[in-house]
Amino acid sequence: ILDENAVLVFKTADARTPNNLAQGLDFSILLVDSAGQKAELVLSSIMPLQTQFPAEISRLQVWNDEYYQEFSEEVFQTYRIRLGEFLQQNPSLNLQELDQVRFDFNQMDHGLIYLDDIGFDVIP
Repeated sequence: ILDENAVLVFKTADARTPNNLAQGLDFSILLVDSAGQKAELVLSSIMPLQTQFPAEISRLQVWNDEYYQEFSEEVFQTYRIRLGEFLQQNPSLNLQELDQVRFDFNQMDHGLIYLDDIGFDVIP
């Protein structure tokens, strides 16, 4: 049973290459119940999504040039958001009648992310 102590859990990573990135991506997370009640949180209000950072794998430049195609790797960040945070945005949201978990990419003009392992963790 979902209540204010349950947690929305997901992992995400910035999939853009690190060349000339000024900031990490940002988006909104929405919960919508069967009556259409919505609650929205902006990802950066919880924890900013970090950009990829360039890295050289080997001390020998020739190995970096010949064996590695990419000089960065996505690093997934795990987010755990108490459903009570959403209820603070809209106390009328009925957690027992959740219909949608939406990720709205409305905070930036463009971008590319990885999103994985979306679910709920119920704390007894």
